[in-house]
Amino acid sequence: MKFIYFSPHLDDAIFSCGGIISHQIRNNEHVAIWSFFTADPPTDNLTLFARILHHRWGKQGSPYALRRQEDIDACQLLSVEWKHFGFEDCIYRRYPTNDAPLVRKKADLFRPVKEPETQLERRLFDVIQMNLSPQDQIVLPLEAGGHIDHVLIKNVGSMFNSKKYYYPDFPYAGKLHSIGELNLPKKAEASRFSLDSSDIALWKKASATYRSQISSFWKSTEVLEEEIEEFAASPLGAALWSIRNDSK
Repeated sequence: MKFIYFSPHLDDAIFSCGGIISHQIRNNEHVAIWSFFTADPPTDNLTLFARILHHRWGKQGSPYALRRQEDIDACQLLSVEWKHFGFEDCIYRRYPTNDAPLVRKKADLFRPVKEPETQLERRLFDVIQMNLSPQDQIVLPLEAGGHIDHVLIKNVGSMFNSKKYYYPDFPYAGKLHSIGELNLPKKAEASRFSLDSSDIALWKKASATYRSQISSFWKSTEVLEEEIEEFAASPLGAALWSIRNDSK
């Protein structure tokens, strides 16, 4: 039996659950992180918003080799398995009907897409089905913040009959004030983890490995580490949610 964290991007699972993953590994659980939107960007026709993000991430041309290596380094720190599935991030995707980009500006990341990405959903479902074992337990994002890639992965992951857990997406969940603000499934129950100082330290160290992403959310690595401490101590941190007698 394996716990498989579904990570939309190359940082989400460890940003959100690095301490829990450390705790699980320390207690001899078998853990893997599957990251989905990990492909190199198109070579042309990028939006201005995508080019701005590339510049912020600090690498000319394709930044994804760097991002994938950051993720590998972070997973190795936690001694966790990893897979990169090679789908395009929403900042590169276009609507098939008119070739318009899904995302032109930051606000578009958190708005429902204008057309369902039905073909992409099928492709995601198929690749998950090919890699998932019946005994595996999957850990899905709760789409805190409403990022369209997080919504997509939660929806596709929820189609499977596997035992499911849900995690609050950090840093977005760090801005919430109560569990009631999470988009929890009905009858969800919390499983809380007693993280020790080594779990928190590894969570911080692994998160800081995503150097290209720090400036997107925090003023410095020190601020990231402070927010992880606060999140871990909050009712939303160091917890996963599951559904008793889940029949989905």
